[in-house]
Amino acid sequence: MSIPERIKNHLWLLILPIAFMVYAVSFNGFPALEKHHSILGEADSAAFMVLISDFSLTKSYGDPYRLEGRRLEDVAQKHKIHHVLYVMVASVLYQLLSTLYTLLGLNARQALYAINAVLGCTNILLLYLLLKQIDPEKKMKGIFLVLYAFSLSSWIFHSVPESWPFSATLALFFLVLLYNRQINPFVLAFYVGIAMLNNIFLGTLCFFLIIYFWVTSSSVTGFVTKSIGIIAIAISTWLAFLTLLSVFDPNFRPDHFFQYTFWFKTHIAPPVIIFGAYYWKSALSQLYITSFLSNQSIPNVPQESLLYTIQQSKLGIAATAIYLCLLLTLGWRGAKHVLFQVRERGGFDALLSTVYFPMALYALAWLFLTVIMDTSGGFLYSTMVTPMVVATLYQFTDWRQRVHKYLWTATVCAVLVNNAQQIMSFRTTLMAIAQ
Repeated sequence: MSIPERIKNHLWLLILPIAFMVYAVSFNGFPALEKHHSILGEADSAAFMVLISDFSLTKSYGDPYRLEGRRLEDVAQKHKIHHVLYVMVASVLYQLLSTLYTLLGLNARQALYAINAVLGCTNILLLYLLLKQIDPEKKMKGIFLVLYAFSLSSWIFHSVPESWPFSATLALFFLVLLYNRQINPFVLAFYVGIAMLNNIFLGTLCFFLIIYFWVTSSSVTGFVTKSIGIIAIAISTWLAFLTLLSVFDPNFRPDHFFQYTFWFKTHIAPPVIIFGAYYWKSALSQLYITSFLSNQSIPNVPQESLLYTIQQSKLGIAATAIYLCLLLTLGWRGAKHVLFQVRERGGFDALLSTVYFPMALYALAWLFLTVIMDTSGGFLYSTMVTPMVVATLYQFTDWRQRVHKYLWTATVCAVLVNNAQQIMSFRTTLMAIAQ
């Protein structure tokens, strides 16, 4: 390979410093984000700042059971219990970054906004490794990375302290290890158990291991035994680490953890409404459309963001239409590929042995999980979905087809221009709140 070709193949690396700078400054220094709860994309940035800037496993920041006059410190204590792995990692990054900022003559507290910028760049790198494993020969991986890096949910949540992007980091790292095929599945189950310390719903990553056993097991008994085994390892690992953490704070003790989780779901989280069409439409639009772009005036990105985009922005309408054309075009190609696998390659088992089908199923499963958790947080939860969507689109893109080239170019350009305007709009609104 010639030197120019090598340089061309590594141009995607330029995305990392550009993304870091964009993330680190997009919302840096907005007082509203440090004073108000869930003001940008439903992120709990203000509460996480309380934890990260003064983290200790033994410290109690507030009363997580408080209902009347609930304070940021009370929310912070809740997040310490439910997302401790992120807080531990973020606090270490903050110490390192704040030292660097001080050496550069910058306000050390501004480093709070660089924490998730580092995680965001890590996610871009992990997505590249995943795409390379899926199809190392396919060119133009950079365009997929740009779509992911500057999708609206990535841009926002990589710019402020919030635990969900780190959940995406853990999920992407899991997939990179899984498709490397050199790590024992039971070791990966242990990894899942540790990841659950950041978010209990990361236990759903066992789904990929169960599918792996379905494809590779020679008998139903072997499949069932191995599946139960990896679930047991993941849960046991999670419970063991919670028990260990309870030495520092009794709230981590498994029975206390479950007690508080059920209390939170009963008293603070909204009720679960499975059969309400509005909630399914909300989750669908937030996870798979608004996660990539919107153009409306409310910074917390409400459930009706797609509707507001249609009502408020011609640019938003055009960008959304282009993006949907890409989804429909590649979705149609994917549907034909699924039919081919079923008819010609051995049916459902052949589908499960592909990379794209389990990944697409997992992305769709978050539709149900979002309805179960809270559809008002669908945009926040979409951080788990956007890399899966991009990876699935990658598998169905054929650069030999001109329509794919045109649609991808148009979509990435539309997303970049539209989301830049959306971010500037949110900045203006947040500045007004601060004043």
